[in-house]
Amino acid sequence: AAAAAAAAAAATSPPRLGTSTSAAAEAAAAQLAARLAAGLKPPRTSNDFEAAWRSFKGDQGLQAKYLQLMSPQQLPVVFKTSLTAPMLTAVLTVAINAIASPAAAEDREGKSLDAAHALALIEHMVKVPRFDMTAMCLTSRDKASLKQLWDAAEAACEVGARSILEGLRAKYRLR
Repeated sequence: AAAAAAAAAAATSPPRLGTSTSAAAEAAAAQLAARLAAGLKPPRTSNDFEAAWRSFKGDQGLQAKYLQLMSPQQLPVVFKTSLTAPMLTAVLTVAINAIASPAAAEDREGKSLDAAHALALIEHMVKVPRFDMTAMCLTSRDKASLKQLWDAAEAACEVGARSILEGLRAKYRLR
């Protein structure tokens, strides 16, 4: 409780005068991340998802935390027919990283997207309407990057999860 109070105080206090610009920027980023993390709730629509995702500005820890809130079974309901190739790439990157190297999916508080949930998200993403068309629209650069991450995830996970990933690889067109 004391650690949480100290973290909250640090996140809400303004940077001190005389600190370096980079320290002030880091403090501001920590404040923003704390505010964003406090207000996270699962998205109901793809617009909700994309607005929240963009607000994380590449912070994989916050993105991972956001994905942890999502029910894999709700992905087709949330995305309906509006899943884009860039969004698919972004979500897959975070989910695959959570399987391949769990530390990459941690936020500033050490909370992360667990590998089992990440795998469930990857499994259910293929059930989103028009998924096949979206997967076909991935750029060759994105496919190469995702393939490399996918290979690392397969190497890092246990046999059961590995066989699931191997079975899904073709659906994601990452052969």
